[in-house]
Amino acid sequence: MHYHSFGNVGILARRRPTAGLRFMPAYLKMQRKDSPLPCWPRPSLVCSSNCHPPQRALSFHAPPYYRKHFMLHHISIAVADLDRAATFYDAALEPLGYKRVFADDEAVGYGYPGGGDKLCLKLAAEVSIPGDGFHLAFAAATPAQVDQFHAAALRHGGRCNGLPGPRPDYGDHYYAAFVFDPDGYRIEAVINVPAEATP
Repeated sequence: MHYHSFGNVGILARRRPTAGLRFMPAYLKMQRKDSPLPCWPRPSLVCSSNCHPPQRALSFHAPPYYRKHFMLHHISIAVADLDRAATFYDAALEPLGYKRVFADDEAVGYGYPGGGDKLCLKLAAEVSIPGDGFHLAFAAATPAQVDQFHAAALRHGGRCNGLPGPRPDYGDHYYAAFVFDPDGYRIEAVINVPAEATP
């Protein structure tokens, strides 16, 4: 058996001698040394297979279902101004390693490069922002990424909803920052792992 970790989720997979990982979407498969594509998203953190020198993998082990699937396929939110929202998310998500993966006149999608969208912004004539209790939390790999997310968000139309820092009420290793996006959605960047597990 072999473990790989993505963000705050570890994925358990069987490894065949020459085939890399099984039971994973193609865009998340780790690549071997002879592959033209590098590991994604962060080889120094998540890759401990034969495509890179051994690294410290995060100590999170997903249940068997995660060998084939993730819990959420994607989420869509309505926005009043697509250009404004896309400019904001381009900047805020870039430090976390997430990129724009498609765009048209009515929607913009974000996810891992080369993969499908995990967050989709959809232009709407009317936008109703969910109340207290709803927010979107994006996984970060380091506290520095959380800091960069917060700074980029504020530079591109976001409003602070909580400065970067530890949140001991949420967990011993919980480090996060909170902002309102230009439409008013509550979003967060978070890492929740022991310091020794970060790169």
